Amino acid sequence: MRGDKVRMIYNSAIPIIGEVLGMDMPLRSIDREACRRLMDMLRWLPTNSKKRFPKMTAVQASEMANLLRRATNSLFELIAIYCAMVVAAGWLFSVLEHRALNDSIWWAFATATTVGYGDVAPATLPGRIVAVALTHLVLFLVIPLIVVRLTSQVIENEHEFTHDEQEALKASLARIEAALAKSSAGRD
Repeated sequence: MRGDKVRMIYNSAIPIIGEVLGMDMPLRSIDREACRRLMDMLRWLPTNSKKRFPKMTAVQASEMANLLRRATNSLFELIAIYCAMVVAAGWLFSVLEHRALNDSIWWAFATATTVGYGDVAPATLPGRIVAVALTHLVLFLVIPLIVVRLTSQVIENEHEFTHDEQEALKASLARIEAALAKSSAGRD
């Protein structure tokens, strides 16, 4: 008799495995490449992906999460994204407010850091929209991504396998593969 938690895990895992490998795939035809595809998909699958992304398949949610991770893979890339965003906002401000580009880029950096010295300020509605967009993008997108990237470097994953555990798993898999090969050879 299965417990509720085991039943819940089974009911959520089987459709995901079926989505990647196919529900009609016989167990004997599951090879290392199929297992790698499944493990890669599961590695990046966000928690509660069906609730968070109801219109996406598990594979699509996993690919989207992996794409976001790769796009913000290092602090250097995040800083480059931040600088490009600030320079683009400065250029837009320059065009919309008819200001010198160097003053506009100064305004963009001062605004992005929420300092806003007040020496340069938008006077037109489009300029104010650029200011609001820049401030909110930095506060709600760039800064959290930088914090997450920095903390992910510090926090240890307690579920990560050690080298010895990986070797033990590989040995267990080798024994299972040998037993399966022996079993299938005996049936032929």
